[in-house]
Amino acid sequence: MVYCGIYPVNSADYEKLKTSLAGSHPNAFRQRTEEDGKSWFSCNPFKLLSLKRCVDSQCTPNGVSAEECVQNGCSDQYSALSDSCKTCLAANTDKPTSCTLRANEFVQGGRNGVALFSRFPIENARFEDYGSAMVHRGFIRATIQGKEIVCTHLTSDLTTVPYPSGQPWTSWRDEQASEPAKIAAALPTKGCRVVMGDMNASPSDGVIKPELDSTLAAFSADGFHEPWSEKSCTWCPPPANPLASGAEEKLYDHILVNGCASAKYERVMDKPITVQHEGNTLTTRLSDHFGLMATVR
Repeated sequence: MVYCGIYPVNSADYEKLKTSLAGSHPNAFRQRTEEDGKSWFSCNPFKLLSLKRCVDSQCTPNGVSAEECVQNGCSDQYSALSDSCKTCLAANTDKPTSCTLRANEFVQGGRNGVALFSRFPIENARFEDYGSAMVHRGFIRATIQGKEIVCTHLTSDLTTVPYPSGQPWTSWRDEQASEPAKIAAALPTKGCRVVMGDMNASPSDGVIKPELDSTLAAFSADGFHEPWSEKSCTWCPPPANPLASGAEEKLYDHILVNGCASAKYERVMDKPITVQHEGNTLTTRLSDHFGLMATVR
């Protein structure tokens, strides 16, 4: 069994996850990437303060996410910011005030946030960077029990964040569109190959709504398919998942196979859990994404 983890990983998080999985998945691979750029004076401090006051009064008390907040309740204050400020805020969600002086250009301190855990030995593992903006996105490629495995997290179409200048692409969509070909080029043309992770792309399938489904079509053109007859959302808006947002059900998480005999799919890690927060018992979920598992033969 192989587990592809996509999460805002720092070294402490990774070690905790590695320790917790050691009994069932004793083999692990992660390549650390780090911040390699800084931005200066990206935001006007007065306009940023105006946005903060709006968020604190209209969104934070009601549990509204930052993305929904800047689209709705605080759209006027957000629109007043420069493009460079909006990009800086997206890269520094944990410390937005840094954008008035010296701030990070990459989220999570430049960490790529992908890791591979396996019950069986991991061979020939390496991380390949997409060269993406704002996030050090990339993929882990490894051989496990004769199968060629890729664990990845493709670019998200950040509709509220302007695309940074000086990049090889002109939009978040263009950036994502370039990534399937890089994965296919890194894999052999024969044998069982599996590509899995958060693709930030959804098909159109019943109640599941499409988003950048051209990315999935690109994988399909290279022979990578998802033979799942009864697909379920992995991004499921409230009330199905109170941690997700929006109103449309999406299937962002995929396990694509090529040259394998068969694959049986099921959605996992989607049951309610209870947590304690400020003395209150809350019902929530493990993540804003539900998990996906496939048995590949």
